[in-house]
Amino acid sequence: MAAEIFSAGLRRRIKNSKSSLIPKNFGQVRSPYNALLQASGNAVVAMCSDLQNPPELIPDMIRQWEAGYQVVMAVKPKKP
Repeated sequence: MAAEIFSAGLRRRIKNSKSSLIPKNFGQVRSPYNALLQASGNAVVAMCSDLQNPPELIPDMIRQWEAGYQVVMAVKPKKP
């Protein structure tokens, strides 16, 4: 359910965006790899659909990429 809501919100906010929902659990390493194999276009934003990472960061990450960065990553701060 969260994955469908995320996909719909992404398409509303970012033109020409596409999400890939992988119904099978390939594991922590193989799932992102499998998603990258399916990707096309000029940029890829990899994010799990459990929304532990805030999708609100995506527009800022895209702006950084458009500014010339080849790789843009978000890192969760450690809790004190």
